[in-house]
Amino acid sequence: MNEFYQKYKETFKKYEKSDKGKARQRKYHNSPKGRKMLNKAKRKYNAKLKKQVFEILGNKCVYCGCIDIRCLQIDHIQGNGAKDRAKGNISTTLFLKIIRNPEKSKREYQILCANCNWIKRAENGENKGKIPAPIIKLPVFVDQNMRTFL
Repeated sequence: MNEFYQKYKETFKKYEKSDKGKARQRKYHNSPKGRKMLNKAKRKYNAKLKKQVFEILGNKCVYCGCIDIRCLQIDHIQGNGAKDRAKGNISTTLFLKIIRNPEKSKREYQILCANCNWIKRAENGENKGKIPAPIIKLPVFVDQNMRTFL
């Protein structure tokens, strides 16, 4: 049984490398079903990489200690994210870069929650071309049950 499986596997690999196999693969990956399956696999792979990156960088916000994975982001310590993205270091590429060289990455990247990341960007002037919204203090009203209303 094992010999049959090996022979089948080799034959299938040859077929995949042939023009006919490549054409079939392209046709499937461009179909809605194939595209959906491919996107699902990419999301799963990126989630796995992101988890590894967060473990390397500390799994919590450096400023406030938030551990909610939904709001944690990878931040460039030097504020050079635009330059990094211009080089093509986006999501998967960035994750792999961090995983391959964790010691260097700990000096270049940190984990911040979304709030701390935006505060850092505002304080360091990293919002180039974007005008920050003015801070408006709204009056707060409290009813007899101590519920607050705007």
